Amino acid sequence: MIERAAYCNGKRRATLMRSECVPVVVLAGALLVAGCGREAAPSPPKQPASEEVSHGAVKGTEQGTWVDVRRQMIRQHTPAVGSFRARQTTSLGPQVAGRVLDVRVDVGDIVKTGQELVRLDPDLFQIEVGQRSADLEISHAKARVAEETLKTLQADVEVAKAALAEAELEYNRMKNLWEKPSGEMPSIPKQRYDAAFFAFEKSKARHRAAESRVGEQEAEVKEMAAGVKQAEEALRHTQQRLDETIIRAPYDAIVTKRLVDPGEPVTATPITHLLEVQDIAALYLEFSLPQELLTAVRAATPVAFDAEGVDDGDGVGEITIVFPAIDEATRSFRCRAIVQNTARKYRPGMLCRVQAVSREVLDALAIPRAALKPAATGWKVTVSNDGHPVERPVEVGLLTDEWAEIKDGLREGDKVLLTRTR
Repeated sequence: MIERAAYCNGKRRATLMRSECVPVVVLAGALLVAGCGREAAPSPPKQPASEEVSHGAVKGTEQGTWVDVRRQMIRQHTPAVGSFRARQTTSLGPQVAGRVLDVRVDVGDIVKTGQELVRLDPDLFQIEVGQRSADLEISHAKARVAEETLKTLQADVEVAKAALAEAELEYNRMKNLWEKPSGEMPSIPKQRYDAAFFAFEKSKARHRAAESRVGEQEAEVKEMAAGVKQAEEALRHTQQRLDETIIRAPYDAIVTKRLVDPGEPVTATPITHLLEVQDIAALYLEFSLPQELLTAVRAATPVAFDAEGVDDGDGVGEITIVFPAIDEATRSFRCRAIVQNTARKYRPGMLCRVQAVSREVLDALAIPRAALKPAATGWKVTVSNDGHPVERPVEVGLLTDEWAEIKDGLREGDKVLLTRTR
């Protein structure tokens, strides 16, 4: 009761002297609360000076995902815009003049090497082939007659040669009987000697004439053989012209233009174009890259591409040619890659997005690019230290949109925090 009365008296005094006692009461109340409350927690110790600063444990995956530092190939790509071009484009025309009899293909048809595409009317050429065949038969007949005559004349030469030998023998015998040493009488009359001499001379003349006829006939046989050869070439030429009334595919291709219809006359000079075909089993992919990549890009450099408007239009290839000229207007250079197109889903003239490998590290210590965070002097990452995240500065090499090469600051097998994006 005494304590309650004292409290009431104090309260009345406080009410009467409010303007003077408010500061005192507030201060007393603060001291009373401080004295009557629980003991205050001690201040946290200061962190030691270090490059790694603790940020508290990560609970589950609320802040992100831990990923391993690993070795892999990293490639830096340079974007470009390219287009496909056919490796071969051929405008087909006739080698002979004539009239179109039949067109056996149309635009969009796939053709094979040697396939018939267009036929010209062959009638006139078939007639000419018949004439040349007849000429060849006549030439062969003349050649056979000349050869038989040559054989007969060669037999005559043999007969004349035998007669000459006999006449020579008889002449020599008569000569020995007629010509005697001085003082001796000839054994035969001069008439027999003269007859043997004239017979011998006549046999020599016949032999020379027979040989001359053989020589002339051999020349004729050669001439006939040349005639046969000429007739054969004429027939072959005419047969070739007949064959050329059929226009065939020069290679596996697709028909891109049809320029004639049946009944139209066509000529070889000036040439009348009939069809256009393109080889699209493999295509050229051509694109331009900036001048500063001239030393970084070379033959066999990989490229990736994505053709617009084509389902599953992405693919890969490699550069085959780096053109030496630099475009003065754009300060860029042209590159060509070969793209296999066995499914024929790409077409010449198509536009596509190209990614050319401009730099690569085959065995890089790599982390996702998203794990990097900018620091005052470069880059830093959050590393797992016994399950606790700590920040650590790193030296970065090659950077791409997805990966970062780590030169220093991490080891293979370390775990870095890939912060979750919101």
